[in-house]
Amino acid sequence: MYNARVDKSAGLDDVMWIVDMICDDPDLVDYIQEETIKSLEDDYNIILNDIQI
Repeated sequence: MYNARVDKSAGLDDVMWIVDMICDDPDLVDYIQEETIKSLEDDYNIILNDIQI
């Protein structure tokens, strides 16, 4: 998978191309939103468990 944060040679054009590609695909946008929510919920639960210990 392409990671613009790791690849220091990636220019703004490369990043904008990736953003455009994602925004042009509603299914991909939905998938990213769902995965982001799952990840945030997982992080929240981990923090909540750490507090309760």
